[in-house]
Order: sequence, then C-alpha cells, then structure tokens
Amino acid sequence: ERRRVKKLKEFGFNAIRYSHYPAGKNLLAACDELGMYVLDESFDQWRIPNTKYDYSTCFDAEWKKDLTALAEKDYNHPSVVMYCIGNEISDTGRSYGAALARELYDTLRAVDDTRPVTIATNVYLSLMASLVEQKELEQGGGVGSVEVNELMAEISEFKKTLTPEKMEELVGGSFDAVDIAGYNYGHDLYERARKLRPNRIILSSETNPCKMASNWRTVVENDWCIGDFLWTA
Repeated sequence: ERRRVKKLKEFGFNAIRYSHYPAGKNLLAACDELGMYVLDESFDQWRIPNTKYDYSTCFDAEWKKDLTALAEKDYNHPSVVMYCIGNEISDTGRSYGAALARELYDTLRAVDDTRPVTIATNVYLSLMASLVEQKELEQGGGVGSVEVNELMAEISEFKKTLTPEKMEELVGGSFDAVDIAGYNYGHDLYERARKLRPNRIILSSETNPCKMASNWRTVVENDWCIGDFLWTA
C-alpha cells in the first residue's frame, strides 16, 4: 500500500477515492504517513442489487451498524478528509432515495461531524431506476418486477428530453441530503446544475482520464468544484 501511494504522489495526485468500500488500515496508515488525502467510501449498492448476492441482500439490516463502524474506525486518521455514502446508487432515482440518503448522512455525522459527506451519483443510472419504479407502479408489480433491459427504448427517448429541472427532480433531493454533490461522468451537467443550485459544492467523483485536462480546468477555474477523481489510477 505504501508503494502504491508513493507512486501516485510521485505522479502528482494528492487524493485517493477508495472504491467502493471502506479503506483498509494499511492503506490509511500509508496515506497518513505520506500525506495523501482519502475519500472514505461505504457502499456500492443500497437496496437495488448490482449482482445476485451482493450487499443489497442485507443492506436494510446492516447499513447503520456498518456505517457507524466505518466512522469509528477511521475517525483518528488525518488522511481521511471526506466520507461517501455510496457509489452510483440507483436508489437515488426512486421515491425513497432522498430520505434514505439523509438517514445515512445523519448516521455518519452523529459519529463524526468534523468531515463533509458526499455521494457519487451517476445521474443516468438513477434515471433508469426512476423509470423502472414508474413502470412497476403502472403494472402493479413489486420491486424487481420490471427489468431495466425491458425499458431501454424508453430510457433512450427520455434522455433526449432530460432538462436540468428534470435532473434536479430526479436526484436533487439526494444531493441536498449531503454536503458535497458527487457526479460520476457528469461534467457536462455542472453548469446547468449550478444555475438551479448556485450554492451547491460539486466533486467530480469519477471521470474518464481522456478528459483529464478539461475536467481539471473546471476545478482550477471554479471554487465550487473541489476536485476530480480519475477512474482509475
């Protein structure tokens, strides 16, 4: 871990987003020693699964205990500068998403109110989850009764009409529940989002290295965009 952190420092990076689960003690010790900031992350899914046997199967029963343990474990590591309550969480597009994001946020802040909290959101995945939920309600089925691949044509059409207002209606509540709005591959959305939420602090929580120059220019030129994490170092 120390060798890897040292290599990243030499290349010019000053922060690591540990994806998509809590950072290990050896990594944090190396970051403390070498002076590397850490975005300490919790989950890669909430209730909606990515794979059949992933954390979603026990999320409701375990998340509060696990999130509390994360903050208690890492509270005394000076390298940890921020927490993340989830990566590309499709649930943010569902009706319960914003309220659940607030619950996770409040749980972290109850343990550690010294560090800001973000969420790494892929707006288009949230869009898919929103349309699936609408179709489930229309058909009278429960969660999981409609597959995303059944709606690809509708999703493609909806994306063409996705205005900033619609995006805010979709994921704005989850962003408002945290301190910093993390956008995965959403660089083209920043200016439009800022017009609707001028006080929002934005983090490029995951971006493509081929766009490194333009993404970093946004960070340098705008105090509301605090950094850019490349997938992957």
